[in-house]
Amino acid sequence: MNARKVVTEYRLAKWQEILNAKPESGLSVEAYCRSIGVSSFQYYYWQKKLRDGACEKLIESSQSQLVSKVFTEVTVSEPLPALENTVGSEIKIVFVAASQKTV
Repeated sequence: MNARKVVTEYRLAKWQEILNAKPESGLSVEAYCRSIGVSSFQYYYWQKKLRDGACEKLIESSQSQLVSKVFTEVTVSEPLPALENTVGSEIKIVFVAASQKTV
């Protein structure tokens, strides 16, 4: 891990703590920022940065789950004809739920 990434991770962790502590303070954002010595601009900047990062992780994890569910093995019950001269040929795929599967 390079130094820039370490610094970024440190800042994200620091600001996550700051943002998590705000609701417990019972103060408005402006009053809370004044009490800890940061500007409200910094507060909102890091709030957006942390939210964007969380959304990216959520998207990545849901995409990896979707990819595993998109593809499924298809078994062919009848031999397929040779693939030569197949212009206009069709392959029909019928979904059969597991509970309705026939042998």
